[in-house]
Amino acid sequence: MNYTKKLLKLINKNGGTVTSAQVTSANIPQTYLSIMTEKGTLLRIKRGIYILPDVFEDEMYVLACSYPKGVFSHGTALYIHELTDRTPTKYEISFPRGYHFKKNEDNLKVRYLTKEVFELGIENKKSPCNNNIRVYDIEHTLCDILKANYDVQIINDAIKRYITSDKCNINKLLEYAEKIKVKNKISNYLKVLL
Repeated sequence: MNYTKKLLKLINKNGGTVTSAQVTSANIPQTYLSIMTEKGTLLRIKRGIYILPDVFEDEMYVLACSYPKGVFSHGTALYIHELTDRTPTKYEISFPRGYHFKKNEDNLKVRYLTKEVFELGIENKKSPCNNNIRVYDIEHTLCDILKANYDVQIINDAIKRYITSDKCNINKLLEYAEKIKVKNKISNYLKVLL
């Protein structure tokens, strides 16, 4: 199989998006990315990230590829977990404290967490365009929005959806709340809503 066919197979396997790192891992020379871009077979949407021309750009996946150490959090994670109907106007991504975020992205809100809290509850989920991204689990997300003092209506709606879902795990939520230092707030909401 020639490199062009191998690259197209890799791109199609990834839903029409590919990164230069994935190309290198597949032992395909990176020059083929340039060749295919010049021919119009691929579009370069950001440094190191390419898509097929007929593929809808998945902003969340592009951000996940651009910042692999980041984890979608807060309102963005709430949206991914379907605990809110509000589409994020800015994507929220958390990094470990001390991470040097150099770029300024208009569509991104960056948050920093202690190492212990940062590593708590990371999972892989599908973006709305069906690509794999890292996101905090529901319990971490609920604690985050309480700590960040989100709108009360958003918090109420999210917690109501959570406690009526089959994913509800109050013990885990309280354990996370202790570590994220929002146990009193979570307890107060649970007393009212349970």
